[in-house]
Amino acid sequence: MKHVGVLFLCLLFGTAALADDVRRVELKIVDGNAPQRGVALHIKYPDGERTNGVTLELVTDDQGVAAFEMPAGVFWLTIPEMNRNVVGKEFRLRGEKVTRFTVRPREWKAEIGESQ
Repeated sequence: MKHVGVLFLCLLFGTAALADDVRRVELKIVDGNAPQRGVALHIKYPDGERTNGVTLELVTDDQGVAAFEMPAGVFWLTIPEMNRNVVGKEFRLRGEKVTRFTVRPREWKAEIGESQ
């Protein structure tokens, strides 16, 4: 019975550690200063084994915002209907639990090594 208790504690602390590493990302998509509703977003981020391990497809709400949760790190955003020339614009998360980005995809340039 002692082993079951130790196993439970390991599982509990492991789950808590994973939860601490999760960050909320809020993307506000704008054209000029106008929020863009109903815009499809393609997001990729590493899953710990592969660089492009997780793919999300989201749509912005009435305020032009789409939100998701991911481990701390980096993600790549593509918005084909607003800028077909840039595939996988890189964004890096800071240390905060919630990171907000205002994104202006029509202003993106296809430059190698550029990140937000």
